[in-house]
Amino acid sequence: SPPRSCHGPQNVGRGPPEGAVGGMAGRPARGGRGARGRPVVLLLGDSLTQRGGGASQGGGWATRLAERYERRADVVNRGLSGYNTRWVLEELPGLLGGAAGLADLAVIWLGANDAALAGEASAVQHVPLEEYKSNLHAILRAVRALPRAPKCLLVTPPAVDEEARMRFTGTHTPERTLAMSKRYAQACKEVADETDTLAFDMTVSTRARLDLLSDGLHFSPEGESFVYGVISDKLEELWLKTDLYRLGTDPLPNGPPLDFPDWKDRTH
Repeated sequence: SPPRSCHGPQNVGRGPPEGAVGGMAGRPARGGRGARGRPVVLLLGDSLTQRGGGASQGGGWATRLAERYERRADVVNRGLSGYNTRWVLEELPGLLGGAAGLADLAVIWLGANDAALAGEASAVQHVPLEEYKSNLHAILRAVRALPRAPKCLLVTPPAVDEEARMRFTGTHTPERTLAMSKRYAQACKEVADETDTLAFDMTVSTRARLDLLSDGLHFSPEGESFVYGVISDKLEELWLKTDLYRLGTDPLPNGPPLDFPDWKDRTH
């Protein structure tokens, strides 16, 4: 049955009043995108993506990305803390529902939990390397099969500070290692090569900057700023491959244009 509001059905199921086109009755929308709607950027990942949606200390990388694309694209965060590719694949129908299903671009950042060591404290999160690759292929196929055939960016797991991880977990041996992260990063890049997908190697980019990590795995505020910078640069490469790309004019960066006129440009 259709959803009810506290004010009654209000035209539920009957469509908009005559003359209403994307706005109030009798007032067509001007300068908007029409039936297509605003572009969507999907962020699919684990805690590195979920925590990127934070608002404290200047905001996480996903929060800053949403601010960058205000009035130009909707950023949909589908980060699930603790998840590996096996669990994401199981939940993919729900993750790709709603606004996520209208993605034009997608950032897929998975592998940090898959790379947890099989015999240590986080063993339940571990996914064998070949299964990780297979899962990543399946996730990528499902995302690309969405109605707008989104352009995708694959991001490898970051580097690991093993000493910081042991301090964080209170154990004498690390449950994640830099060597294992490198193996999963290589597998991620192989999937990118096999599918002609843009990739970014976060392991290489952070192994000499372990100060960007707050607990040996997740990012500090400075690290969130770093991630925002590299992801936004890579997304610009993806926008260039679409018909939505426009050169920015101060203060707007390059990418999709505003979807409705500025209030100062409106006439009555």
